[in-house]
Amino acid sequence: MDYKSELSELAKNIESVIEESLDSLKLNEAKNHVNSAIDRAIDEVRDALDKAGDKLDAAGGRLNQSRERGMERARKDVERIQRRTARRQNWALADRAGGTNSQPSGQLNRYVKQVPDISRMTPSQLLRYSQIPVSRNPAGKVAGVLCTVFGALGLGLFGLPTLIMLISLLTGDAVAGLEATFTFSFLTAGSGFLLRKGIGLRARVKRFYRYLRIINNRTYCDTREIISSQVRDAKLVMKDLKAMIRLNMFREGHLDETGSTLMLTDSTYQEYLRTKNLREQEVLQQKEEQAMIAEDPQLAALKEAVEEGRRNVELIRKANEEIASEAVSKKLYRLEDVTGKIFEHIQSHPQNLSDIRKFMSYYLPTTLKLVHVYCELEKQPVSGENIVNAKADIERTLDTINVAFENLLDDLFEETAMDVSTDISVLETMLAQEGLTESGFGAIKE
Repeated sequence: MDYKSELSELAKNIESVIEESLDSLKLNEAKNHVNSAIDRAIDEVRDALDKAGDKLDAAGGRLNQSRERGMERARKDVERIQRRTARRQNWALADRAGGTNSQPSGQLNRYVKQVPDISRMTPSQLLRYSQIPVSRNPAGKVAGVLCTVFGALGLGLFGLPTLIMLISLLTGDAVAGLEATFTFSFLTAGSGFLLRKGIGLRARVKRFYRYLRIINNRTYCDTREIISSQVRDAKLVMKDLKAMIRLNMFREGHLDETGSTLMLTDSTYQEYLRTKNLREQEVLQQKEEQAMIAEDPQLAALKEAVEEGRRNVELIRKANEEIASEAVSKKLYRLEDVTGKIFEHIQSHPQNLSDIRKFMSYYLPTTLKLVHVYCELEKQPVSGENIVNAKADIERTLDTINVAFENLLDDLFEETAMDVSTDISVLETMLAQEGLTESGFGAIKE
């Protein structure tokens, strides 16, 4: 019993004592009884207040302890999260660096959000975990449900009355007027249209989810892969994809001109356009080159010679990859570099093609033959005298061939050097005549 109830009881006792005193005219005794009752009430109130204060102090202490324990738990939680984050960062850095992770993979997986298998994902999970831009609320998801519900309700509400009205009209015993029959028929037809539309929208949304499973978060997909996994006709699948792109279900979706590739991001589509433009430029360049070759036999001969020479150089490069001798490889690298420079010069100076006829018809093919022979000799399991001598002869010949090819490249620039010398002579003469050289200045001073 709390102190309020005790005070109430004391007040009742005081009241009863006063009544008894008045009844017996014992005023003094009543006064004493009242004073004593008041004193006891005051003492009891004081005791009750003291007890309440003690309880409040105890409750405050418990509250402080609870708050301290909560702060300690929060501090430990923060430290645990920081340690966990640091471990995950260290493991991620180790994985990117290709290093070994001392932490078991099972423990790492505890901190990594597990993505469900895409074949078992629900529609909401498909949208949540999609790494390609797709609509989070596909067109027709809500409208399909509403159309289906209202269409079914409309058919149930208007269908039977319409049927009864039509039958009555046919039998000649009309139960309603022609206008009412037409109205109900119109409402029934509209309800049927809504139901059919809703079923179609919901079916398209389901196909959208199936297409997402097939795409599997790729940025592009062959449409034949989608078509082969569906029971629908290829034309209907392509119509589906175009509608989904138009309705922004694939937010950055694009189809190429032939409809063979579905691209799911703008960056992929831009890369496709860039590659397409490059391919078109290459085709146009090839056509122009073929037209020029058809008109100019010399250009055709140049192209054939350069292509044949580069095929030989490519064969030498492949043979060089099989040669173990570092000294021979260096000689072949030098040979490849000089030969490339010769072809570059001939391409820019086709009039010098006749100067490398023997180089093309004999020197380069013979060099390729020697390189192949060296490869065969190096593969032999024994190193007899004949093998060693043959390899040494080929190595010396490669030095001779490099020098010869370098001299050939230098000879190709003979005409250029003569032109440069002529230009320099003319320039010096003109400068001297204008008095702009040292000798010209001397003549002026004299």
